[in-house]
Amino acid sequence: MELKNKWLLVLIKFGLDIAWYLNFLLSAITLFLLTKAACSGSNYHIYAIPVRLGTTLERYYPTYIVNGDSITMQAHEGSFIISTPGLLGPISGIVSFILYRLLFIAILFNLRKVFSTFYHNEAFQYPNIARLKIAALYIALYFPLNLIHTLVDYFVLKSYTNKFYLSWHLEYGYLAIAAIVYVTAEILRYGFELKKENEAFV
Repeated sequence: MELKNKWLLVLIKFGLDIAWYLNFLLSAITLFLLTKAACSGSNYHIYAIPVRLGTTLERYYPTYIVNGDSITMQAHEGSFIISTPGLLGPISGIVSFILYRLLFIAILFNLRKVFSTFYHNEAFQYPNIARLKIAALYIALYFPLNLIHTLVDYFVLKSYTNKFYLSWHLEYGYLAIAAIVYVTAEILRYGFELKKENEAFV
C-alpha cells in the first residue's frame, strides 16, 4: 500500500512539474500572439460576447416533418461580435490573460512545494498548511475575476443593444475546489497537532 501511495505522489509531483514548465512555454507563446495581433496595424479588433438567442434559425430551417414528428431548429446560444477600432479590446484581453496566468502560476507554485514535501515524507509542517490555504485563496479568486469579466461583457452588450441577453456562465466550481483545498489544509493542521502531542508524550 505504501508503495502505491509513493507512486501516486511521484505521478502527482511529476504532473505538477510538467504543468509548471509547460505553463510558462504556452503562456509566452499566447502572450506573443496576443501582442502581435494587437500591434498588427489592423484598425479594427474583434471582441466576442456570448449571448442567449431566440429562434433565429427557424427562418433558415423552417419546421419540417420526419416520421410524423415535427422538427424545429432553434438557436439557444451564440456570439455577439463587435469589430471595434483602437487598442482597448486587445489590451483588456492581454491584461485579463496575464491576471489568469499569474493566479495559475501562484497556485502551481504552492502545490508543487506541498507535494514536494509529501514526496520526501515531510508533509506535517506548518508551511504546508499556509501554502494550501494560500492556494485555496488563489483558486477562489478565479470566481470574482470571472464575475468581473462577465459584468464587463454585460455592460458592453447593453451599450450596443437590448435585443439579446448575456449568456451567464459563472464558474462556481472554483469555489468548490477552493473549499476542498482549504479543508485539506485544516486536516493537515489537525494531523500536525496530533503529531506534536504524540511527540510530547514520548
